[in-house]
Order: sequence, then structure tokens, then C-alpha cells
Amino acid sequence: MNEQGLYKLKPLLKPLLSDTHRHNQLKWAKANRNNDFSNVIFTDETTITQFSKPKKVWRKKGEIIKAPTVKHSVKVHVYGCLSKKGFGNIYCFTNNLNAEILCCIYKATLLPSAITLFGQGKHKWVLQEDNDPKHMSRKAHKWRADNQITHLPWPSQSPDLNPIENIWTVLKANVGNHKPTSVKELIKVIKKEWKALDPIYAENLVTSMKNHVSLLLSNGGDHILY
Repeated sequence: MNEQGLYKLKPLLKPLLSDTHRHNQLKWAKANRNNDFSNVIFTDETTITQFSKPKKVWRKKGEIIKAPTVKHSVKVHVYGCLSKKGFGNIYCFTNNLNAEILCCIYKATLLPSAITLFGQGKHKWVLQEDNDPKHMSRKAHKWRADNQITHLPWPSQSPDLNPIENIWTVLKANVGNHKPTSVKELIKVIKKEWKALDPIYAENLVTSMKNHVSLLLSNGGDHILY
């Protein structure tokens, strides 16, 4: 197989898309083909564990590389946001996310980030978030309405559309270079590595959204492969 130019690699994992998902993504792409997304704040949540090293490493033939694992590794949930103007703040928490915590995050993290990135004025920016049940809850919807936050419609099953997904990979790799031994230390490292991210990276990721939209249009709303 190798002689024929084939190699055994892990498949690229993507969410299963139904015809409805593809139709909605294509519809969304058509509606946003002329959007430059420069006024959008992209948001997402992820979980970072005590040992966040990449699953693959470069090694010589016959060389064995050990990676420490523990049964109950320390972990922290992280909410982050970015725009074309740079990175906003992050919010670290250990409880499972619910609508009440999300509204606290809106107040403590999203709004201060929006002011830093776009200045005063709620109509200068648009919020992007996925269709997680917590985001779509009545409590979260009411909070956004009460605070006059404009919401960017977002198609379901489309994590590869959100530019912040790229940041999580980088952040986890950078955090993996440290050896935090407690939740407090892990949070400290996460905040340090987030603050060290280059704002140009955020600008480039948001700029690439136009290309993502074009790819969605060309492949009929199917997965973006890159």
C-alpha cells in the first residue's frame, strides 16, 4: 500500500450531517456571502485538562515516547471570544455549563470584551455562538434581548465554520507545555497562554471566513475540509 502512495492515517472526524444540515448551511452561506464578519464576536467553549499534549508526536523508528495520564485529570472549562480586532477575555469555570452560568459569563466576559474591542455601543458588534441548548435557552435569550445584543444566526452541526476552533488547538498545545498540579495552577496557565496569543492570528482567522463561506457554497453546504 505504501508503494502505491497510500498511508494508514486516522480519518478526519466531522459531525454527521443530514440533508437538512447541508441545506441550512448552504442557505446560511448564501445569506452571508457578502459579509466580511469584521463586526462579529465569535465565541465558544472548550475543556482543557491537566495533560493537554497532542495525541501525535514526531519520533524516530523504535523510539518510545511516554505521556503521563491519570484517571481523574484536573480539568477546566473555558469560554473564549475573538473578533477581527483581536482576542477578548476568557472565563474559566469547573461546573457544568448551564443557562445561569452562561448569563454570568455574558456579563463578566462578553460585554467587557465587546467594549474593549469595539468601544461603547451595543449595536457596533454582533454575537456569534452555536446552537447549544444553553445558548438557545429562554434565560439566555432574555438576557441578550434585555441587553440589546444582536445575534448572528448560525447553522447547526458546523463547528468547522467557527474560527475560534483553531484557537483551542493552539491553546491546548501551549498549555500542555506546562505541568499544572491543581485547578488553580491550570487556570493560571490557561489565562497566561491566552493572553500571549498574537492578535494578528485572530484577524487572519476572521478574514478567512470569506473563504469558508465560498467553500460552503462550492460544496453544497457539506463539510469544509482544510
